Amino acid sequence: MTLLALVVAVTAGAQHHTTVWPYNPDVDANGNYGSNDLLGFLPLYGTQAQNAPEPCDYDGTEWEQLFFGLLDGSIILDSVYFSFTATDISTYFQAGCPFPITDTVTVSDFIFLSEGNSPNLGGSWSNGAYGVLSFIYSSVSNRYELRLPTSPFILAYTDDGFFGGYSSTSRVREYGLPLDVLAIDSMGVFQNEPPFPLNPSCSMYEGDCTNGISGHSDDDGWTGYLNYAGSDWSLLLYYHELE
Repeated sequence: MTLLALVVAVTAGAQHHTTVWPYNPDVDANGNYGSNDLLGFLPLYGTQAQNAPEPCDYDGTEWEQLFFGLLDGSIILDSVYFSFTATDISTYFQAGCPFPITDTVTVSDFIFLSEGNSPNLGGSWSNGAYGVLSFIYSSVSNRYELRLPTSPFILAYTDDGFFGGYSSTSRVREYGLPLDVLAIDSMGVFQNEPPFPLNPSCSMYEGDCTNGISGHSDDDGWTGYLNYAGSDWSLLLYYHELE
């Protein structure tokens, strides 16, 4: 009677059980089917068999395949070289003077990243400041993100109003698929032209869109130094497939 009650209790409480695919009856993963595996199967007793989810046949672009490979570990990122030159023009007033002053600032910097574990690498800018490049995916929000640190040279001018006065971490934010903000060829990573339009009302599942935040935090491609007029940048990735 006790055993029967146990089976009924397990069966009654198992109606909402969800099978995790791929299903493996070897619950304790010891290579044999034993009593522990039988106990692991009991929650499924009396429930309806589930069909395995359909495999995804989306191949993606070359850039997407690289991005996905870095995330799942099938591609190892050995090193990254990034350089840029950015120019900005700002008009401002000095205290006590009614005449505007227009000035031009051009800055350039480079960083070589090789320390760390794929898909995250670290390294130093030309002046020694440390930075990290990261490839990120969130399964909760379906967000793919490529982060690259803002150059300290840019930060030196933000307090004066140059480069939008933006001083937080520079990054790419890309929502959903396709990841069509950037592409890759034999010369490295480049930004597709023309840039896609901002769409404050779009869903994160509809491709690249703004997150509704004004200024340089909008998802209009690269933020920070990469979307200024007159900016020129190069992003070279060196990687290999996992053997």
